[in-house]
Amino acid sequence: MGGSGGGGDVGGNGGGGGGGGFVSSGSNGQNATSAASGNGGTGGGLSGLGSGFGDGGDGGSGGSGGNFGAGGAGGAFGFGGGAPNGGGGAGGGVGGGGGAAGPPGGGGGFAGGGGIGASNGGGGGFGGGGGGFRSNGGVGGGGGFAGGNSGGGGGGMGGAIFNHRGTLTIINTTMTLNTAQGGNGANGGSGFGGAIFNLNGSATITSSTLAANTVTAGTGGSSAQADGGAVYNLAFGNKIEDGSASTATATISNSILATTSGGTNDLVNDKRDGTQANTATVTFSNGNLVMAKTSINGATESGSPTLSSNPNLGALAVLSNCAAGTCKPAVLPLLANSPAINAASGTSPATDQTGTMRPQGNTPDIGAYELCCTAYAGTLTAPDAVCALSTGNPASITATMGASYAWAIENGTITSATNIASITWTAGTVSPVKLTVVVTDGFGCPTTFNKNVTVNPLPTITLGASPSVLPGITSANLPYTATTGSPTQYSIDYDATANTAGFVDVTNAALPSTPIVLTVPGMASPATYNGTLTVRNVTTSCVSGSVPFTVRILACPTLFTVNDLGDTPDATPGDTICADATGKCTLRAAIMEANAIPPCSPLTIDFSVTGTINLATALPNLNHPNLTIDGPGADQLNVRRNSMTAFRIFTINSGKTVTLDGLTISNGDAGTGFGGGVYSTGTLTITGCAISGNRADNGGGIFQGFAPLIMTNSTVSGNNTTFQASGVNIQDATATLTNCTISGNISQLSQGGIANLLYYRTTSTLALINCTITNNTSVAPFGAVWTDSGNTDPNARVTTTLKNTLVFNNGGGNFATNVDQIALPQFILSSLGNNLDSDGTSGFTNGVNGDIVGTIVNPIVALLAPLGNYGGPTQTHALLPGSPAINAGTSSGAPAADQRGIARVGATDIGAFESRGFSLAINGGNNQSTFVNTAFANPLSVNVTSSFSEPVNGGLVTFTPPGSGASAAIAGNPATIAGGTATTGTVTANGTVGGPYNVAASANGAASGVNFSLTNLNPPPQIMVSGPLNRQQGSAAINPVIATVNDANQSAGTLVVTATTVPAGITVTNIVNTNGTITADVAAGCNAAIGDNTVELTVTDIFMASSTGYLTVRVTANTAPTVGNYAATSLLTGGGRR
Repeated sequence: MGGSGGGGDVGGNGGGGGGGGFVSSGSNGQNATSAASGNGGTGGGLSGLGSGFGDGGDGGSGGSGGNFGAGGAGGAFGFGGGAPNGGGGAGGGVGGGGGAAGPPGGGGGFAGGGGIGASNGGGGGFGGGGGGFRSNGGVGGGGGFAGGNSGGGGGGMGGAIFNHRGTLTIINTTMTLNTAQGGNGANGGSGFGGAIFNLNGSATITSSTLAANTVTAGTGGSSAQADGGAVYNLAFGNKIEDGSASTATATISNSILATTSGGTNDLVNDKRDGTQANTATVTFSNGNLVMAKTSINGATESGSPTLSSNPNLGALAVLSNCAAGTCKPAVLPLLANSPAINAASGTSPATDQTGTMRPQGNTPDIGAYELCCTAYAGTLTAPDAVCALSTGNPASITATMGASYAWAIENGTITSATNIASITWTAGTVSPVKLTVVVTDGFGCPTTFNKNVTVNPLPTITLGASPSVLPGITSANLPYTATTGSPTQYSIDYDATANTAGFVDVTNAALPSTPIVLTVPGMASPATYNGTLTVRNVTTSCVSGSVPFTVRILACPTLFTVNDLGDTPDATPGDTICADATGKCTLRAAIMEANAIPPCSPLTIDFSVTGTINLATALPNLNHPNLTIDGPGADQLNVRRNSMTAFRIFTINSGKTVTLDGLTISNGDAGTGFGGGVYSTGTLTITGCAISGNRADNGGGIFQGFAPLIMTNSTVSGNNTTFQASGVNIQDATATLTNCTISGNISQLSQGGIANLLYYRTTSTLALINCTITNNTSVAPFGAVWTDSGNTDPNARVTTTLKNTLVFNNGGGNFATNVDQIALPQFILSSLGNNLDSDGTSGFTNGVNGDIVGTIVNPIVALLAPLGNYGGPTQTHALLPGSPAINAGTSSGAPAADQRGIARVGATDIGAFESRGFSLAINGGNNQSTFVNTAFANPLSVNVTSSFSEPVNGGLVTFTPPGSGASAAIAGNPATIAGGTATTGTVTANGTVGGPYNVAASANGAASGVNFSLTNLNPPPQIMVSGPLNRQQGSAAINPVIATVNDANQSAGTLVVTATTVPAGITVTNIVNTNGTITADVAAGCNAAIGDNTVELTVTDIFMASSTGYLTVRVTANTAPTVGNYAATSLLTGGGRR
C-alpha cells in the first residue's frame, strides 16, 4: 500500500525516509544515522508510520546529521528532523512535515506538506501533498498527488468531508459525485470515505442520501485500497494530548447509503488501537437503506438497516417537486417502486431537502427526498342526503398507480370499478357531515375528495316482549313501546326455519299502532321461530337497524297436576306452566293457566295432594274449551268456600265443556243467585262428586241451564235454597242423572230435591236412571221431583223420565207436575219401568212396568239406611234387608255398577245402591212345640249379617208360617233388625194339631231364608175326679159319678176313661162316659186296705193324648156282727144294692 507520508525536499546524499503507513511500518532508511549518503526507506502500509534511525529523538524533531548525513527519524506525532546540510528528515506523523535542505524529504503526515530539497518530493498526505522543487506539492484534502521518484503516494480520505475529532451533523442532505482519490507514488495511496471520512469524531446523518460517490486507490505498488464509498468511520491511534483511547461514532437515521463506485462497501466501520483500545461504533436508527456495509477490526454496530441491491434512485437533478420556490438544490429523486418509499420510521424532518412536506404517502420516505404525490383527477358523486347507520367510520380505498376513478355513493356504499368500501355514519351524527374519500396510489400518495351530505337519522323501534302462542293460533301480538325517526312502515324477515314452517316475510307494510299483529301459520309445530323487524321512514327512505324478535309456539300441555292445597294465583297465565310465584301449582293457578291456553284442548287438572282447599275468593270461571278437573275422590279432596264473602265454587261458562270428577264441592254460597256449588251454562259432566252444604236462592247444589248435564255416581246432599230446587235445578237443558243420590236437601219454598224447568226454550229434559231421591224437604205440594214450565209456547215440552229410580220419604211429596198450571206446554212425567214411588204422587200404577207405588195414606217403606259411607268415594243410602227395592229393578238400560262402583249382578236393585245381599241364621226359637192355641215358649229370632259390611239394622225379616193346617200366629212380624238380630213377638200355635211344620224367615236381599221347626201339640183331655168315695170293706157302689172329662179338640162323650192303676182290694168296673160324666162301679173288697186308696183314672182322646186323675176310695173296716142281722145291715150301709 501507498504510505501516508509526504515526500521530502532536496537533501544531501542520504535517502529520504519512507512514508508513514496505516497497515505496516515503513522500512528503515539506509544510512540514516550519520551516513554520508543513503536512500530513504520505503513507504509504510496502513499500520505504521515511517521511521528512520538518526540521532534525532523519537517523538521530537529529528536529529541533525552532518552535511551529508541523513536526517533523524520523523516523530510519531512530531516533526521530521533535518539539517541544512544533512539529508531530508523522514515524513512527519499525523501532523508533521518533512525534512529540509537535503535530498528529497519524506512525505508529509495526515496534514503535513513535503520538505524542500533538490530531488523529488513525496506526495502530500491528507491535507496537502508537498513536492520537492522538482515536484508538485499537495493542493488540499481528498486526492494525493504524484510524488517524486522515490516518494510514496498520499491517501485520499473523505471526498466531501473529512471530520477529525469534530461533531458532524447532516440533515436532509444529498452527497453525490464525490471522490476520495489515493495519491500515486512508489506505493499508491488508498482512497477511503468517498463522501465522508470520520476520524475519531462524531457524525450524525439524518434523512440524507449519500449515493454515487467514488473511492479510488493511487497507482504504484500493490497495497493501495479503496472502500467506504459513502462513509468511512475510523477510530485511530490515541489522543495526542493525553494518550487516551480514541472514539469514532456514526449515527445514521432514515438515510440512504448506496451506489458506491470503486469500492465494495458503502459504509466501513473500522478501528486501529494505539497503546489504548479504541472504539468505533455505527448506530442505525429508524429506517435506513444501505446497499453494502462492513465493520472490521472489532468495530461495532447496532440496529439493522434494510439492505437493498437497488434503491431505484433517479439522476441528480434540480426538481420543483411539491414545494413552491425557484431556488432548489439538486437531489437524487426516488423512482417508482423504490424500497425507500414510505419506509421511514420514527421521526423525520417536517420537510425534505426541497421543502416538500413529509409525509406525502402513508409514512415518510427514506433519504433526503420525499416523493411528491400527484392528485388524481377523479370526481366524488354522492347523494345530498343519506341515512345514518348505527356504527362505522369513513373507509379508505387503495388505488393502483396511474389509475383514474369516478367515485359514487350508492345506499351508503362507495363503489369503484375494482374496489368497494363502506362509508357509514354513527346514528346521532350532527348533520350535515363532510364526506371524505381518500384515494391512495401505489406510493401511498393520497387524494382526498370531499362532499357535504345530510345525514338523516335512522328510525328506531323498541319492541316489547316477544309473543308466545299456542298451536293453531294464527296471530300473535308483537308490542312496541317507542319509536324515533317517525317510521311509517315495517318489514319482517324470518329466518329459513321460520319460512319453512310457513311464516311469510313482510315488506314495507304500514306500521300500525302497537301492537304489530303477526300472522302465525296454524300448522307450525311447537318451536321458537326467529325473525327481525325493521321500520322505515317513507320520506327519508331511512330504514332502522334490524331488531330481533321471536315467535314461540308453545307445546300444548295436556295435564296440570295440583301439588299444593293453597289458593294462590298463577304467576304467568298463558306460559303453559302451572306455577304460582313460588313454583307451586294450586287449583286456582291451574284454572287460570287453563283459561289462558284455550287451544290446548282437551286439558286435565289432576291432583297429587289430598285434603281441603279453602277458597278465600271465588275461583275464576271455567273458560277452557274442554277441561277436566280430576280429583282423587270425593272422600279425598274437598273444595270449599272459606270466607265470610258469599261466592259459589265453580262457574262454567257458556259454550265450554267441563268434567268435574272425584271432588267434594261444599259451602258455596251464591247469595240471591243461582247454583251455590256449581253454576253451569256449558256442557257439564259430573262424576263421582259430592255437592254438599251449598246454598243459593235457586239451585242450592247445582244450576244447569241451556246446555247438557251428565251426572253419574254423585251425591247432592244437605244443600239449601230460599226459593226452589235445593238440590239440582235443570232449566232449559237436557240432563241425565245415573247412579246419583239426592238426599237431605232443604228448600224453604219449593222443590226440595231436583227441578226440571222450562222457561226460555221449547224443551227441557231430565232422565233419572238408578237414582235415589229421599229425605228432601220442601213446602207441599212442590215435591222432591218437580216438572214445570213458565213457557206458554204451544210447542214447549218439559219431560222427566225415571227408570230404576227410588223416590221415598220426601217432605212436601215425592213428585209435582205443572204446579204453575200453565195450560199450553206438554208436561211429561213418565216411567220407563221399575221405579219405587213411596207415596204415589208420580201417578204411576203399582205393578205396572215393574213400578212399586204406594199411596199417601199407605206409603211404601223403602227400608233405606241413613246417608253414609257404605263403600265408594261418595255417600249413599244403603238398601236394608227386606227393602222392596232389592232385585226390583231391570237390568235393561241399567248401569253396570252402582254409585259406589259395585257391579250390578243378577237382578238389578232400584236406586243408586246395589245390595250385595245378606245372610240369615237362626238365633233362637227353633224346634219348639206347644199345644194348639198356646204360645210357644220362645219367640223366633234370626241373626242377619252382610259379608260386605252393608248395614242391616232397621231392615225387616219376615216370618211366614204355614197358611193352613197346623200353624202359628206370629206377633211383631215382619221383625225389625236391631243389633243384627230380628226377633219376633209371641208365637202362638193355632188350633190345629200338627207338626213339625216350618215357619220360614226371609228378607228381601237375603240369599236364602231359614226355617223354624214348630209343632202344634194336641192338648190331653181333662179329667176332673169327684171327691173321695167312702167304702167299707166288702162293700160296692153302682155307677156313682167318679169324674167329668172334656177335650178341646173332640167331644167329651167320645173320650175314653180307664182305671189304669187300682189298689189291691179295690175294683172299678163298668166305666161309662155320658157326655163327659164318668160313672163306674167301685167296690172295696174285704182285703182292701183301710184308709185312702188311690185309683188312677186315665182319659184318652182320639189322638191318644191322655191325662190322669186320681180317685180316692176311702175304705173303712168291716166288723163282723154278732148277729147276722147286724152284718147285713152293715153291708147295706156300705152302699151295696138292695
